[in-house]
Amino acid sequence: MASIGQFKNRAKVIIVAAVGKEFKKAQIVARIINRAKQEGHVATGKLVEPRRTRSITPFADDRWLIRKDAVIVSAVKLPSEEYMVSNVTVRVRYGLNGKYQNLSQAFASGKKWFPPVNAIAKWIEAKKGQGEFSDVSHKNIKKVAFAIALKQQQEGIKKTKFADAFFDKRTGVAPTLRKGIAKASKRLEFLYATSIERSILKMIQL
Repeated sequence: MASIGQFKNRAKVIIVAAVGKEFKKAQIVARIINRAKQEGHVATGKLVEPRRTRSITPFADDRWLIRKDAVIVSAVKLPSEEYMVSNVTVRVRYGLNGKYQNLSQAFASGKKWFPPVNAIAKWIEAKKGQGEFSDVSHKNIKKVAFAIALKQQQEGIKKTKFADAFFDKRTGVAPTLRKGIAKASKRLEFLYATSIERSILKMIQL
């Protein structure tokens, strides 16, 4: 007969698989990237390449439960010598990292933000290669970049709803997590005649 530790590990595998499958289906990160591209947030490419830059957490739709503490299972031994899942804690961390929050209506703090001059300078250089900013010499790129940054700070940077997929009432983080837990509970009931008596769902926003 399996030990209570083995039972908890099996239950954890089932929960991770069920919840992970729902997040893959929901495609939250993929939808955010696509919306960011549609909204024109591609000046440096960093926001829309989270696998490389970690601009979004999680950085892919198959990375919602990769932390060791993402799923914690508690179980009890019954008088019948069988085990029952007594509690499940599922933690998912999500959001935009650092400066990228300033581009989102959902995450922006409302504070004035002075964008990085070096990033704007690189963007100008890239545009020069495409035939734009032809009147800007290489030695003046930093000056022009500073002027653009100052103007953006004064006027406010464009904020869009590109990250709203996190909060969608049907396919966002909260409903997807609840759906995954429900599927896991049904699977546990089928395999072990036990369901999740109590679950704690923690959605930790960056």
